[in-house]
Amino acid sequence: GEEAIYNEKTKYAQITDKALKIQVDEGDSLFIHADTLRSVSDTLPDSRLLKAYYHVKIFREELQGKCDSLVYSDIDSVFRFFGEPVLWSDENQITGEFIEIYTKNQDVDRIEIINTSFIISQEDSSRYNQIKGRSMTAYVKNNEIQKIDVNGNAQSVYYGKEEQDIIGVNKAESSKLEINFKKNKIDRIIYFTKPDGIYYPLELFPPNEAKLEDFKWMIKYRPLIKEDVFIWDMSQKESKPKKRPERKILPRSID
Repeated sequence: GEEAIYNEKTKYAQITDKALKIQVDEGDSLFIHADTLRSVSDTLPDSRLLKAYYHVKIFREELQGKCDSLVYSDIDSVFRFFGEPVLWSDENQITGEFIEIYTKNQDVDRIEIINTSFIISQEDSSRYNQIKGRSMTAYVKNNEIQKIDVNGNAQSVYYGKEEQDIIGVNKAESSKLEINFKKNKIDRIIYFTKPDGIYYPLELFPPNEAKLEDFKWMIKYRPLIKEDVFIWDMSQKESKPKKRPERKILPRSID
């Protein structure tokens, strides 16, 4: 960063102004930016907490994200995202009220999406595959999503294709569903516990049914390269950035 504070006695550290943490990995390093980064002692000896405040963005080749604030603990190797968190993996956008990323050996192992969990992938310029539920668990292997379990009030809008042409839309509800992926793309959806659904030929699909409640497509925030973590709204990337006012009140959820 541009400015740093370090207390040798307490081991407290703070970085501001273009603050950046790089978790180095030979294959795919993780870049974390926020208005303020802090490193403080955790509950166990020699363990640390990283706290990132305001305009947080992360970038890896296989995973990107943004939120208002973030905590990472050395003890359990979990990233906890607060304040309208969003993750992107390949063509998939993942949102929820609260997101946790569990890692092993610096690789993502699983992702927990809690409350109003939502997955969106863009099928074409005006159509979106969508899956929504109360909570989700995504299982990751070799930096690719393998499976997602959706629990509670599961809903989906999914476009069926024949070769490259969209031929129909399946809209369904179930208390639980499972999504299987191939190469980070949805391959199959399995519905459990009395699923209720309708398959529409494309020309008969009602336009007002095309988006589930709470739908938000936030591609304008997605960092495409590591340098983009310093840019909050990518639609304004070419504009001269405005200096943000200093914020002194810390979010209660991670104090």
